[in-house]
Amino acid sequence: MAEIEELARSNEAPSTDLILKIKELMVKPSKELSAIDAERQILWRRLAELAEKRKEITKTLEPYAKVLSPVRRLPFEVLQEIFLWCQPTDRYPKINSEEAPLLLGAICRNWREASLSCPRLWSKLQLPYLDNNLPTVYLDAMPRVRYQIEQRCKVAREWLSRSKECPLSLSIFKQPPGHDQMFVRQDFDDRSNSFHQIVLSTIAPFLHKCKVLKLHGIFEEIDELVLPEALQQLRTLTIVGGAVLPMPRTSIIRNRRPKNLLQAPNLRAIVVDMPLWTYRDLRLVSSNFSVLNLGRVKCEHGEALEMLQRLPRLTHCRLTLCDAPNEGHFQPIDISLPRLIALFINEDANSANTETFLTCIDAPSLQDLGYMTHIFNIFRLQATTNISRGLPFPPLVLLQRLQPNNIKKMSLCYGLDYIMVQRCFQMTPLVTFLSVGDTSPSGISGTWQPIGGHVPPQMPSERTLDYFDLDSLIVPESNGTDGREVLLPNLVDFEAHFPASITDESVLQFVLSRLKPNSSRGVAILRSVKINFTRRMQLDISPHIIQRAQEAGVVLDLNLSYNVSNMNIRTAMFSL
Repeated sequence: MAEIEELARSNEAPSTDLILKIKELMVKPSKELSAIDAERQILWRRLAELAEKRKEITKTLEPYAKVLSPVRRLPFEVLQEIFLWCQPTDRYPKINSEEAPLLLGAICRNWREASLSCPRLWSKLQLPYLDNNLPTVYLDAMPRVRYQIEQRCKVAREWLSRSKECPLSLSIFKQPPGHDQMFVRQDFDDRSNSFHQIVLSTIAPFLHKCKVLKLHGIFEEIDELVLPEALQQLRTLTIVGGAVLPMPRTSIIRNRRPKNLLQAPNLRAIVVDMPLWTYRDLRLVSSNFSVLNLGRVKCEHGEALEMLQRLPRLTHCRLTLCDAPNEGHFQPIDISLPRLIALFINEDANSANTETFLTCIDAPSLQDLGYMTHIFNIFRLQATTNISRGLPFPPLVLLQRLQPNNIKKMSLCYGLDYIMVQRCFQMTPLVTFLSVGDTSPSGISGTWQPIGGHVPPQMPSERTLDYFDLDSLIVPESNGTDGREVLLPNLVDFEAHFPASITDESVLQFVLSRLKPNSSRGVAILRSVKINFTRRMQLDISPHIIQRAQEAGVVLDLNLSYNVSNMNIRTAMFSL
């Protein structure tokens, strides 16, 4: 055997005697191998027979398993409750056969009976007026538009009739022609009166049951259709108009003032975002509102105080404040809002007047505070005020009057006086959520980018326009040794929308400093970080942050995006 092993390690030819010897040694193993292969063939055939038999038995058991399925024995009430949880959570259901509730009724007869006998399942509907995929020239699409609206409204009537006596939640969208279609807008409006009638005749019989009504671009037609007395069940009303853009033929864009819907006797919550309306247009008379979101509807400081004085039950409030024509002077009034939880101020006014306004408010239960200022306030302020440290921060006076430890959520714009913001953070140690910047790149606040590299002679510094001191939120290595205190120690969720001045290095240090266990120092661990930059990436910090989070055993929702086109949107605003 040694000779054979030695020869196997070389390339020499074996002798005749060795060949005969090896063939003799191979006889027994070869027979054993053949026997094993034969046995394997028998086993393979047996396995194939068993697999086929198993398939037949499984097929036999399938109808028994279907009959014994637990879902068949669920009471209708339980099945209907499951159906209700199948509906979308971010919007109302659409007329779509691929989602609930229409999809559920297509599964089997029992499910269809369960869905049809559940009025609550049909009590919510999102009804688009038109589709986005229509041809560019509306005049050529008229027959298709009419057919589309008729079919959709036919289904909507049947849908809403299934709700029986349940209160309804409706969201109706009327999508106007785009910018490139404005040249046919007048003709489209002239020919679309019959389309309005189709939609209005569909929803008119059900308006008296509406508890929640959301109108996007179709407010005027419905406001004229119904009287306040017929809206006894209406509790929440949302009215959204279009953006104010310098497009052709803007004079034909309808913007009638409200008459009936806002006078519903039991209305408790309103959201109004109509850019050409003012507070006087609303004619609010009820004192029972708990939610008041006026979006882009401008309200003078004095008017806002008088309105809030009549709304002691208010829990959520969003206002866009502007100065009165007489240089903004108004009479301060002490306002008590004991139930107010959330207050958001959009400022298109003199900051001194806003500060006076906020000193009038007593809201001991306030937990959510937001403040944004219009970008053009910077130009207005620099003529009379030293804004080298940033813009004034009026909400600071409100925090000084309240119990600031109640504040859990805060939203701020960029460019604020960094010392005042730091003082604000010192007064609100229990804040868990912080958002800086406006959520829309074309919103009312945020960064300004020079057009074609040209900076106007009166342009403030970039620190004033787009600045947030993220470094101040970096947790020091050790407590007290460098003289820095930890700001917002309970912060777990951070968002920054469209910043340009915040660097990737600052983000890296901020996040890493709050991933370390600091329970002895009372510092919470970050849970989510979302930043949409208006610039290119400086450092690829995401992999390093994710690795450090994994090493620390932290589940961090990290979302960093870099989009130069967002910067171009803001630039375009100032070039118009």
